[in-house]
Order: sequence, then C-alpha cells, then structure tokens
Amino acid sequence: RVYVYASLHSAVYLVPVCCIEKMRLGALLYVCLLGSLSVAFADKKDDDALLKWVKDNGAELKVYIGRNRQGVRGLFTTQDIKEGEEILSIPYHLVIKFTYKSAAEIAPVLLKELYTPCSRFGPYLKSLPRRNEVLSGNNIPLDLVKYLGVPELEGKIQMAQEHCEAIAKNDPEIDAWQLDLTVPEAVGNVNISAEEFKFVASVVNTRTLNGRPGTIFMVPVLDMANHDRSSKNYMTSDPESRYKNNVAIKLVAGAEIKRGEEVTIPYGNLRNDEMLYNFGFLDPSEPPLLITTDHHKAKDAEGAHVHQTDAILRPFAGNVPELQAEVERLNNLHQQAEKLYRELGPIPQTHQAAAALVKEFQDKRLRSIKVEIERLKADIAAGGSKAEL
Repeated sequence: RVYVYASLHSAVYLVPVCCIEKMRLGALLYVCLLGSLSVAFADKKDDDALLKWVKDNGAELKVYIGRNRQGVRGLFTTQDIKEGEEILSIPYHLVIKFTYKSAAEIAPVLLKELYTPCSRFGPYLKSLPRRNEVLSGNNIPLDLVKYLGVPELEGKIQMAQEHCEAIAKNDPEIDAWQLDLTVPEAVGNVNISAEEFKFVASVVNTRTLNGRPGTIFMVPVLDMANHDRSSKNYMTSDPESRYKNNVAIKLVAGAEIKRGEEVTIPYGNLRNDEMLYNFGFLDPSEPPLLITTDHHKAKDAEGAHVHQTDAILRPFAGNVPELQAEVERLNNLHQQAEKLYRELGPIPQTHQAAAALVKEFQDKRLRSIKVEIERLKADIAAGGSKAEL
C-alpha cells in the first residue's frame, strides 16, 4: 500500500493513497484530510468548494460567501429576496448534531471529525477558522482576563477553561456520562493539548445554533451569517417532516433584501459580557447596552448574581427619586471601573486580537454606563419614566 505524509498540527501522519484524490500527472496531490486543524483560512476556492458540496447534497442557496466592509467573511444575496422567502435551506444530513451541553462537553464530537481522514464533512471542516482566528471564553488568554474588570465574567471564563483542560487530559474526576465522547474515544491515543482542545471548544461555542429540543447544530454555510441585533431574518424547519428524508434547516427573510446585501441573523438578546464569552466579539449595535453585571437587576435581594432574564433586558424605569438613585449608582460604578482600568495599566499585547477585544470591552463598558446615565437624566427632566419598557 502506498502512503504519503500529511501534517496535522505538529504531528506527521501516514495517509494511504486511497484517501487521496488523484489529479492529472504533474498536479499536486490533494490530501483528503480536509479536517486537518492546520488548513489555511478558507480562500475563495475553498468557499466555492463548500457551496458546491452543500448544493450537490441537496441544499438550496440564494447566497454567496464574501466579505463585508470590516473584512469579515459573511453571506450575501445572489438575487432580490422578498419578505417570507427562503434565503437558504440546508438538509439535516449535512448538519453536525450535538446533545445540548457545554461547548467543552461536546467538543470531542467535532474533534473526532477533524481527526478523521476523508470525513464526509471535509469541505465544511476546511472552512472552519484556524486556532488564531477564533476567540471565546473557552480560549481567551487567561493573562488578559483580569483586564476585563468584571469578577463574575473572569470567574466564568476561568471555570470554562479549567473544564476544557480536565476533559482534554481525560481527568478521571470528569464523569464520562456527561460527554457524548471522551477524547480517547474521539481520537484514540493522539495527544490533544489543552490549548488545542480549548480552540475546538471555541469553534463549537461560536458556530453552533439551537436546534430541536435538547440539541444544537453546526450548520454549514448558515453558520457564516454574521450577527445583527436588529436583523429580522429567522431560522425554521418543518416539524411535521422531521422523520422524512427532505427535512432541512431553513433561513427565511424577515424583510426584503436587495441583491448583494449581507444576510445577517440575531445571535440573541445578549449583552457584551455574554457576547464576548460566547462568540468572541462585541455587539456593534449602537448605543451599547449595559453589561449584565452592571444592570440594576443583575443581583437578587440577597446580593447574589442572577442569570440573564427578561427582567434584566428591560431598562430602568421609575419615579424621579428612584431615577436619581440609579444615576448615583451608575456614576459610582463608572468611577470605580475607570479607577480599576487605570490601576490595571496597559493591556499586554501577548495576543493582539484578544488584547484589542479586551480594550474594546473596557471602552464600550464605560460608554454604556454614560449612555444609560444620560437616558435616565432625560427621564428625570421629563418628570419620571412613563412606563417600564
């Protein structure tokens, strides 16, 4: 049997020629190990290959992959689309499905595909970002986390990364029943470093969408749609056809979209601390909202931090004395945050993208407090809030 060498990170593996697409004499051999984590960030050729793969397997698309004004890869329409019209439809058999668990607990499922030569998801896996191209709470450098200045968020990130490390080293303290697969079940005796596992967990974190009850999905092409809090586009599937061969996940236009416009979706009503943790970027919408822990209902009556609820999404409202008290609270909070960021000093540039994200978080946090103070002052001038929105 004839073999060729294929690199998978720093390791070298022998890949049988049966896993190689043979081309014309003199052309480069194209290794079928498309799931390799060391592949380059997808260029137009890779994007076209991904679109061809999904269409050959039953997908219907009215989009192409391009880059927006910020240079971020996204989806753009190939034609005018009316409100209520399908933008794309991806069959379930092209979707990677997970049990609804934390990203760390389901990451071994993706890890298995990434380390499987000739994975049937090859063209999709090749489109995923490389290690230095994705951030989330699972892999943001821990030496930068304190510069966020939010103890609750720092603790959450620390806990997530410790969980990743424990699963990566197959810690016996981890209950294997929590996992769909253990790391050895996913990749055999291949040594997976903690950093590599954190990266894979971050890919899961940033690429999954809520699916049927108890499941989350990685949906090729659809997962390239960028976030817009105001987007009216929505995902759907036909629950009556769940057990039929033609079942698919569909993206539907919530408003008219002109040809060539970017197709976006809302990632949820998340504030910037949650956006950073889950997706590794901040909401570009203006004005910025208070982060969860700065909100007036971030803690319960006993002072304990609470999970995000509908109540925490609503702005403060009340009579004039209540509004004045909230303005005082926010002014104190702004002063404390400014003082803390000054004392912490310059953010280390050990990871430039992460450092830029942390600095943006600091700036937006301070600005969100100022914006809220100005809103409350306007309510005070009007004699109090008209209603709690």
